[in-house]
Amino acid sequence: MISAKSNLHKVYRYSEKEPSRLFHQRLDRNERNQPFSEEFMENIKSKITGELFMVYPEMDSVYETVAGWL
Repeated sequence: MISAKSNLHKVYRYSEKEPSRLFHQRLDRNERNQPFSEEFMENIKSKITGELFMVYPEMDSVYETVAGWL
């Protein structure tokens, strides 16, 4: 079994556990404050495939689109 280096045993990771914010107004972490429309959600769901969860996103087309827009 692989064990961590000795200096890593001293590292403390702070927990982000906090009360649920699900049904509260949240504006401090860039969240949306209105739900998406059902039509929009169905459109997104129709494009999700199992293969999309198996790979890292390919960002080239996004970068090209943003670069063209900028």
